[in-house]
Amino acid sequence: MAFSVIFGGSSGARVALLSLLVCELYGAEKVPHLFGLAGLAIGVGNLIGPTLVGSIYDLTGSYGTAFLTSACLVLVSIPCMLASYWDAARYREVSKADLEEV
Repeated sequence: MAFSVIFGGSSGARVALLSLLVCELYGAEKVPHLFGLAGLAIGVGNLIGPTLVGSIYDLTGSYGTAFLTSACLVLVSIPCMLASYWDAARYREVSKADLEEV
């Protein structure tokens, strides 16, 4: 029961926080497009993740390798996330410069 409450609460929070994060980083005008792209990435991860973990479990007989693989993939995603943040910051600086010229 506790797992259901925690999982449900965190799963719902992801949806709300994702839209706020996209709006904060890229502006309200880009939310529909980028929210759709983020949903696509989440869907691909939801499709590949369980299949990959199941295959690793079948090969090794343990979830340890699967968890280690997942942790490595999360570590690989950190530079991608930082690059996205820096790109958004650069976009905001360019937008401010455009507004100041007007």
